[in-house]
Amino acid sequence: MALIMQLTRGAESLRSANPAGPLADRIKFVAHELRRQFEMLTPIRRVTVLDEFSSPATEASLREYRTLRRDYIATVFATEIRERKSEGRTLLDALDAATTWEAWDYMRLSLNRAPLAAERTLALTLTGLLGRPLDAAG
Repeated sequence: MALIMQLTRGAESLRSANPAGPLADRIKFVAHELRRQFEMLTPIRRVTVLDEFSSPATEASLREYRTLRRDYIATVFATEIRERKSEGRTLLDALDAATTWEAWDYMRLSLNRAPLAAERTLALTLTGLLGRPLDAAG
């Protein structure tokens, strides 16, 4: 199945970021990596959108990929998530939602943003989520 092959390639192509590096560098790195990954996955992913709900194999592959992406985010931003103590899981959920292919596709397709503009938007979103405590966000 083409989707499974693309998801596997995508997961394997995510380059590791130094979790101890400066936050701004990690945000920029993750935004760039996800841009690269989502641009590669978009053609096959758009074709399989409807299959997700009718194909157990597609659903399982997408679930596995989402878990890998969430784990990637959790590793890169482990320090910030841990610092939030009881709000850490909520922060991870917000980071996870912001870094989905669906959010990327919305920026690219619905907002008609170029890949670099979508990457900048993703970096700004991550900065907002990671740059201040959740309770200060309102």
